[in-house]
Amino acid sequence: MHFNTKLLAVLCGLSTAAMAWDTPRNPDLRPSFGFSAGGSSDISPSTDLTLTESVTGTKGKVTTGADSATRNLSRQSEDFVTDALFPLTNSLSLQAGGGITSTLNKADELALKELGTSVSLAATTNDTALATAFLTLRYYFLDLNLTGTELTDNPDHWPSVALTGSGSDSIYREQTNTTAGVSTPLPGTHTQTLTAASEVRLPVAQAWTLLLNVSGSSSMTDTPETATAGGDETHLKTITYGGGAKWYWVGHNGIHEDNHQNPDRWYSLSLTADGTTTTSGAETTTPVNGNVVQRDVTSSGYSLSTECRLPLTNNLTLRFGIGGGSSTQQLPQPDATNPASKTTSPSINGFLGIRGYFL
Repeated sequence: MHFNTKLLAVLCGLSTAAMAWDTPRNPDLRPSFGFSAGGSSDISPSTDLTLTESVTGTKGKVTTGADSATRNLSRQSEDFVTDALFPLTNSLSLQAGGGITSTLNKADELALKELGTSVSLAATTNDTALATAFLTLRYYFLDLNLTGTELTDNPDHWPSVALTGSGSDSIYREQTNTTAGVSTPLPGTHTQTLTAASEVRLPVAQAWTLLLNVSGSSSMTDTPETATAGGDETHLKTITYGGGAKWYWVGHNGIHEDNHQNPDRWYSLSLTADGTTTTSGAETTTPVNGNVVQRDVTSSGYSLSTECRLPLTNNLTLRFGIGGGSSTQQLPQPDATNPASKTTSPSINGFLGIRGYFL
């Protein structure tokens, strides 16, 4: 009985503290919960393969030739993300969340056989699902005004910096290789990724905020070798950098009786541009019959994205966005039987979500 009384007192204390959530100078104002669903699709992605080799003619003359072909690819993905955000003090907020990303990759069957060496690639279907998680801390520089005037109508209000750590890991993977109409089930590709990122928001006017970001990512993809198919493992480190701006339609929202408790306050539109480049990359291929092959991997890409926020009530905001971009990955020819490759993947993506505020 004594224990139950103590537990009840603790729960009542937590409830009272929650109801008295008091961070009036933190632009996040109140705890909130978000959910979004999105997807992306590549637009006519392909891999250009080139095999260069020396060919000895009938009279012993050695000539160098190149055999090339284009392998058609396809990729679609869907993702679901949820998160919770808590203003801890007037200057500090914590956000944590996670989700699931499902991806389906396909590649056509292809053969290079115009020269002396024949290289055959099976058609592949790779179905994977990744679990993701992230943690973000954002610090607001209270009373720092870049314009010399307090921007009371800008929902961001103060300059701020956020630090984010995130990771993902495969929770489902399945692959099927098809050669001459015969399909063979295989273990799918295992993927792991770790990312550290920072973002800066700089309110520069009542209706405008500048956005800057930089992040570093380390990823590993591993397709295990089997008795009938070779395997490969790729390690890639990249850096992404970019920026943009957010515009607020000050004085306009969809709230019927606005008590200024929705932190988003006004309709808004943001536009960001990012670029990605490789800092280091390596692929190790293990053929079924043959020697282990190692080669460098280089990649680059860019993306553009927009997001629109529509505050509908004092406790609810609708979010949606669309974006696109392109990425390129290149691998050199390491020997006479493994062709050089260049994969180009233009893509488009979008999402729809909500954010609810409580307490």
